[in-house]
Amino acid sequence: MATQFPHALRACIEDAVQQNGRVATIMGAAAQMSERYRRIEGKGNNRHFQLKTPDEALAYLVARLPATFSANMRVLELVRDLVPDFAPASVLDVGAGPGTASFAASQLWDFQNLTLVEPNIHLKDVGTRFITPEIDADISWAPSGLEKSLPDGTYDLVLASYVLNELNSSHWSDAIRNLWDRCSGTMVIVETGTPLGFSVIERVRSLLPRLNGAYLAGPCPQDGVCPLSQEENRWCHFSVRVERSKMHKSLKSGSTLGYEDEKFSWIALSRAPVKRPTCRIIGHPSTARVTALQVCTKEGQAQTMEIAKSSPLYKATRKLEWGDGFDHE
Repeated sequence: MATQFPHALRACIEDAVQQNGRVATIMGAAAQMSERYRRIEGKGNNRHFQLKTPDEALAYLVARLPATFSANMRVLELVRDLVPDFAPASVLDVGAGPGTASFAASQLWDFQNLTLVEPNIHLKDVGTRFITPEIDADISWAPSGLEKSLPDGTYDLVLASYVLNELNSSHWSDAIRNLWDRCSGTMVIVETGTPLGFSVIERVRSLLPRLNGAYLAGPCPQDGVCPLSQEENRWCHFSVRVERSKMHKSLKSGSTLGYEDEKFSWIALSRAPVKRPTCRIIGHPSTARVTALQVCTKEGQAQTMEIAKSSPLYKATRKLEWGDGFDHE
């Protein structure tokens, strides 16, 4: 089932695109943005991708916001399940863009204070216009970037979504430590579901023993070496299916599909120990004669688990999706 971005907000954004016959202009901006991204993608460690005009920022809201919002919603829902007593009052969203991760968090928690760190004025402008009015909190923006100084103080929930991969990898460790220093509760990092995004998550895991007071919350059921990091051409990532509107499809080079699949990787750290499931599904389940699940286990193994109809696990796992956790002793 495709995830639905809030229809009222999507309609508001698309109405703004249609005003004064600007659809063609926004489509052109989206094409330029995509072409520029393709040129820098894969060029190594220094992938600074910035939106350069207000039209590009508006195109981003139509073309990318539904997918990044859906990925963040999926991750934060899983985090809420892992730490059900967590009730953040303050949120720091670093590399906030228009406020995507914060908007997703606001669907799950009633926090009072939100600080968004975003250096791109065009993303801040569309965020202030469309996204943050949907969030019931005291909101402030900081213009600094992740590689610069972060706001003082600590925050119950720290978010860094689709941002660390834009830094040179030599800066990742310092950035992760700085983020953790600002966190008094839970830190959530969401990245692209690519080898590059996974390498960011691996860096976080490698730093875990040196992050004071940090406990791994998810998605991993164990603290050891990631089993997928030992396999060629495999990396830990997940997927969420995202509903497309008619305008969304038109900005995606005329695609006729009513959905797209957003791939992402993620990790969450907590200041308190977290009871984690003993297995996490790391691929699309197969439900033929038996239910076949690709799982990562508490023993640190990536394996395929076959569950027959006669198994006590059959009903419990039949409706599980890629990314879900469950217990199996």
